[in-house]
Amino acid sequence: MSAAYLLLVPYLSLFCFREWVMLGRPQRRQVLQAIKYVYCGVKMLVAVVISPLLALCFITTPQLFLPVFTGLWPHLDIVGEDGSLYLRRWFMTPKTRWFRPRFLHHIARSDEGRDPHDHPGPFTTTILHGGYLERIYYPRNQGYRLRHGLYVERGALPGDTLVNGGGHTHMVQLLEPTWTWVVGWIRGQKWGFWLLDPQDASGDRWIESEEYGTKGVEIRSWE
Repeated sequence: MSAAYLLLVPYLSLFCFREWVMLGRPQRRQVLQAIKYVYCGVKMLVAVVISPLLALCFITTPQLFLPVFTGLWPHLDIVGEDGSLYLRRWFMTPKTRWFRPRFLHHIARSDEGRDPHDHPGPFTTTILHGGYLERIYYPRNQGYRLRHGLYVERGALPGDTLVNGGGHTHMVQLLEPTWTWVVGWIRGQKWGFWLLDPQDASGDRWIESEEYGTKGVEIRSWE
């Protein structure tokens, strides 16, 4: 019996290799992507099973939680022009056109070297760890600009929940690397950056994110 198993292993290996060689390039890409999805699903299952330990790790040592959860759960990285991490987003629920998804965010650096940005829709942010000073802008609102200036500021500290309406435009200055829980926006709407005139709001100009030069590069863990 053991000899039969030893013969079966090379036979299956040769069979799989032959089938792989016979596949065209598009089919190979599809197979590799399917393997990635299966592997991703297995890692997610592991994360669910050990979720109490992950929660304890997050509370006690967020620095350790970051690489562990990164290795287990699907995420999107936004990196700057210099390759440094700006934001990591874990998708905690499906992202669809009908359901407001839930994200876990790790914000690694402040909004520096970019203009104020808006969002695809209304969202709610709860600060879990860290915190930041937020500058909030009101594009094309001349009355508000005359009364309050170009922006207003608010602090965001652990435990704070910030409810933000559609078109919320801001920049953040981190107090330290920050973790947030976000109830997100409905999929499919566009977002971008605002070039603001300090005095005349009628001169404000919006640039879609895909056309903005320094929005950062998106890297998806499942691709």
